[in-house]
Formats: sequence, C-alpha cells, structure tokens
Amino acid sequence: MRREILSGLMLGSVLGLIGFIRIIVWNHFFHTYGDHTVLIGATLGVSLIGVVLWEPSRVPCSRFSSKEPAPTLPAPALRS
Repeated sequence: MRREILSGLMLGSVLGLIGFIRIIVWNHFFHTYGDHTVLIGATLGVSLIGVVLWEPSRVPCSRFSSKEPAPTLPAPALRS
C-alpha cells in the first residue's frame, strides 16, 4: 500500500503541476480567469492530487474483494 500511495502522490503532483501551469499560461494569453487565476490553478492542482491518490486505494479493494467469479459474456457461435 505504501508504494501505491507514493506513486499516486508523485503522479498526482506531476499532473497537478501541469494543470496549475496550464491555468497560468492560459490566463496569460486569453485572460479567462481574471483575478483568481492562482486560486483556480491551486484548486485544480490539489484536486488532481486528491483524485490520483484516492483512486488506487479504491480500485484494488473493489476488484478482488468479491468471492464470486467475474461475469462473462457468451462467445458468439463461429461457423467454419
């Protein structure tokens, strides 16, 4: 679990930084976000870190916690 947290934190930080820089650059050229550019960029960056950290902790539990076999679809009949 420690490895997933560290990798999620690193990936989230990289994506958060990219999102923050994108907001700053976009506002520099198009003046879209007004006076709250840094706050919007920080909100986006922190939310990306949170989403990336939360997802790895959620997926493995839901995938392997069930004792039932995975549902399968019937294969189509093939003619030779």
